[in-house]
Amino acid sequence: MHTDNKNAATKIKSQRSQQINYSMIPRIMQEKNRWVGHVDKIPMNPYNGRRAKSSNPNTWSDLRTAILAVKKHNFDGIGFQL
Repeated sequence: MHTDNKNAATKIKSQRSQQINYSMIPRIMQEKNRWVGHVDKIPMNPYNGRRAKSSNPNTWSDLRTAILAVKKHNFDGIGFQL
């Protein structure tokens, strides 16, 4: 992908993520430390930007950290580990 196109795609992803109304997430879910980022539906560790593991809670975070990680690591959005 051409660098200008890649930068444009990154900007669009970031803008799309900022439009999500996180206040609509049920409080019971907000309070759990089961949040990850995601890129192309792949769960990502909000702390370091690497892949999260569905069987390892150390790769999950609280909701606030996951939301901030969307911008920091250029994730597509957030996800909740069941």
